[in-house]
Amino acid sequence: MRWDVLVEAQFTCTRCGKAEDNTSKLVADHRTPHRGDPVLFWDRDNLSCLCEVCHSTVKQKEEQATPSGVWW
Repeated sequence: MRWDVLVEAQFTCTRCGKAEDNTSKLVADHRTPHRGDPVLFWDRDNLSCLCEVCHSTVKQKEEQATPSGVWW
């Protein structure tokens, strides 16, 4: 499923628009954090392509700013 997400996004981060030919630097990110929920984890519509920089910085800051127990 990860590969399908990357191909559909044409190996381009949906946040910053950077195209990346090294797929190890791309993440199939859960738009809504799954927090162990298997339905959200496997929901293809809940996934988008992010570069590792956006995933590890911007997205993580957003998730940490969300009050505990509130995920959507």
